[in-house]
Amino acid sequence: MAKLNDTFVTKTPEPVAAADKAPEQALKDDWPTKHNQLAPYITAKGKMRSGLKPSDQAKAKDILRSYGF
Repeated sequence: MAKLNDTFVTKTPEPVAAADKAPEQALKDDWPTKHNQLAPYITAKGKMRSGLKPSDQAKAKDILRSYGF
C-alpha cells in the first residue's frame, strides 16, 4: 500500500484590520507573530517584495488587501 505524502498549504491571513486600526498599525501588530507567513511576500511597511513570481505576487496582493492596503 502506498503512503500519501503530507502537504502543507500556506493560508492567506484573515482580514485583521479593525475599523479603529489603520492598515499599517494592524500589520505592525501582527508582524511579530505572523512574520514567517508574511515576510516572503510583503515587507513590514506593507509593500510587496520585488522579484516575486506571478503566483507569489497574487498572494502578496491578497495579503495586502486583507490588511486594507
